[in-house]
Amino acid sequence: MNTVDIVLASYNGEKYIRDQIESVLGSSFQDFKLFVCDDCSTDSTREIVSEYVASYPGKVVLVENSENL
Repeated sequence: MNTVDIVLASYNGEKYIRDQIESVLGSSFQDFKLFVCDDCSTDSTREIVSEYVASYPGKVVLVENSENL
């Protein structure tokens, strides 16, 4: 079976990003990689996602845009 790539877009999402990531990680299907693409958030979204990147290496990946798109 192939791994599924999931893309989660975020911008100033600190209020909900933990719940969103936990929902994906709690899925019964576990053969996935979660890419969180942050669009230059000015809140703590990137820091929160970075915690998950450290806790789930290779499973959660942070992609940071260089400019707000």
